[in-house]
Amino acid sequence: MKAAYILNFIQFVEWPTDSPGGAKDWSLCVSAFSPLVRPLHALHGKEAPNGQQVRVRLFDPGNAQECRMLVLQGTDLERPTQQLLHGRRGVLTLSDDPTALRAGVMIGLVEQGGRIVFDVDNTAANRAGLTISSRLLRLARTVR
Repeated sequence: MKAAYILNFIQFVEWPTDSPGGAKDWSLCVSAFSPLVRPLHALHGKEAPNGQQVRVRLFDPGNAQECRMLVLQGTDLERPTQQLLHGRRGVLTLSDDPTALRAGVMIGLVEQGGRIVFDVDNTAANRAGLTISSRLLRLARTVR
């Protein structure tokens, strides 16, 4: 279910024209440590709302410049990776790790009462040149 949320987030975020990734592909990179690796790989080849094909890759700090969305977890949220990603233009970061928003991730997914809810750090998204739709912000549990 979280993978479906992540795919839908794509349509509610406006990326700058100089965003990373190729013109034909929409690159989603996921941490090898994330429990979402398998569900997200099921999105590989699906069509993104803008007509591009979703390409799912394992996250590696060396390939971060190719990713439009990074799904991070655990050790990815530690200081060296944070420094690499902080303010990275055109890259949306998200996680289902409860500490993620404190680490600078833009969207945090959590389960609450049997439902999936999310929190948004809109300030971090704006620093990266991303505009999150007001429709998505209204659905968020909290917005910073």
